[in-house]
Amino acid sequence: MKYLSGQITEKELFDLESLLADAANREEFEKYAEDHYFVNKKLTSLDLEKEYTATLHRIDIKKKKRKQVFYRVAAILIIVLGIGLYMKLSVPSQTEIPPDTITIKLHNGKIKKLSEEGVSNILDKEGNTIARHDGSIINYRSGDTTSPKKAVYNELSVPFGKKFRLLLEDGTKVSLNAGSRLKFPVAFLEDQPREVFLEGEAFFDVAKDRQRPFMVNSNGFHVQVLGTKFNVNSYTGDKSISTVLVEGSVGLYHDSENDLSKDDMIKLSPGELAVYNRNDKSILVEDVDTTEYIAWVDGVLLFKIRPFSEIIRVLERHYNVQITNRYKELENKRFFAKFDVENIEEVLRSFQGSEPFSYQINGDNIIIDKP
Repeated sequence: MKYLSGQITEKELFDLESLLADAANREEFEKYAEDHYFVNKKLTSLDLEKEYTATLHRIDIKKKKRKQVFYRVAAILIIVLGIGLYMKLSVPSQTEIPPDTITIKLHNGKIKKLSEEGVSNILDKEGNTIARHDGSIINYRSGDTTSPKKAVYNELSVPFGKKFRLLLEDGTKVSLNAGSRLKFPVAFLEDQPREVFLEGEAFFDVAKDRQRPFMVNSNGFHVQVLGTKFNVNSYTGDKSISTVLVEGSVGLYHDSENDLSKDDMIKLSPGELAVYNRNDKSILVEDVDTTEYIAWVDGVLLFKIRPFSEIIRVLERHYNVQITNRYKELENKRFFAKFDVENIEEVLRSFQGSEPFSYQINGDNIIIDKP
């Protein structure tokens, strides 16, 4: 347990590594350590003495005159094996997490599955409650966190086809769209900017704090604010990163040394959209109707004169499907459409009413072809 909690001494770690130099020992340790650090009162029902004897027999220790520290290190392995045995009987392995599952990755590497109907506490490695999970939201303001000396990060991952909400420790509200991931501190530092790291799309309603600016970092692109409402779209593989401002003000800059450096950041006003081109490093700012860009937060897909090629990407993420468009003439056709509770086939039939085409659905794969 000292190894798992980070309290092991250098000498004990050396002895543990020596023990695990044997491939069979290491394989057994790694197998059971996958489910490490789950503390439950039911563990007291385990016969640890029996487990101790059985494990010594398995690993066939030949050197019986080792120093006392060896037995302390061996005990670490025994306890891990005992916990692993209990966990194998009571909870599924992390390797069995389905790809369509919402997960939270904790600071110690543990991955916890989040059910949209479930209720649970999120614990740190000491067993303290750092957040409360209730349905489709995690609340970090409800935790037992105190002002930390260094940032400790969690990472929320939302698969395609789902959405999730997050209340950060400072009161900032985040809505995470399908196929997105957000890395954030369990508690923000008192004298440092409030930084989070985004891949995908998220809407932020930032709590005001003039002493600590809020920063969204995404693939070298940065959005800096004090207190405001805005949306960031930064999916891996897309040619651009976009930010639309609903309320307040934000500043935009990039890590690269060009006209969009931190010293020359671009400031947006409410109702403005900034689109940063990843290829040529240019940025376009224009006035827009923000409702089209944030409707997803309320479960609505809203397209206002959008080309079909862009609509396809949104549908793939929202419904967790793969769409292949063989009807190339359709790509640049523009549509005005609004959906909320419709399934993917109902959506396709709606577009068919405006522009004829054929399609085939085979599981999660959809092929669009000429009519």
